[in-house]
Amino acid sequence: MNARGLHLHLLPECKGWPEILQLLSACTGLQTSEMEILRSPEGKPRLRNNDLEFSVSHTAGTTAVLVSFEGPVGVDIERSDRRVDVLRTAPRVFEGETLELLRANPDPRSFLKHWTRMEALAKATGKGITGRNLEISPQWITLNLDLGPNWISAAAIPATAASFEIQIKIGRAHV
Repeated sequence: MNARGLHLHLLPECKGWPEILQLLSACTGLQTSEMEILRSPEGKPRLRNNDLEFSVSHTAGTTAVLVSFEGPVGVDIERSDRRVDVLRTAPRVFEGETLELLRANPDPRSFLKHWTRMEALAKATGKGITGRNLEISPQWITLNLDLGPNWISAAAIPATAASFEIQIKIGRAHV
């Protein structure tokens, strides 16, 4: 992946797929009327007849869209003030070292950092979260993104990315 390969778009008060299609149109040069969203059996969206890879995450009135022509990607975003009963929820979705870490420090922000990385990886692989601890593979890089104090977010990209830069854009899809 080159530095031009990844762009994260934050769309406040996104109006759903029509606005996401406007963004994808700006990325591909296609008209929205020419675009068709297909879904894998697990629900991963993709464009018909186009190499653009993208991942979408929604939370509390904001939508994050990570786009790339360089390979599959995944993104997840959560409000940092989201209430989570860590001691009750963590055993349902994590195990091993991550679970022990969260039991020792049941901080909701820490839980959300682990959760968003796992969710981003699930979206990138197209497998979805089917149980506890989606296996972190050496084929993938998962990283937390600093989007300011109101958000906890993560991205997953292929480990074949020798170097990469994620450009963050905030605002309307047509800008």
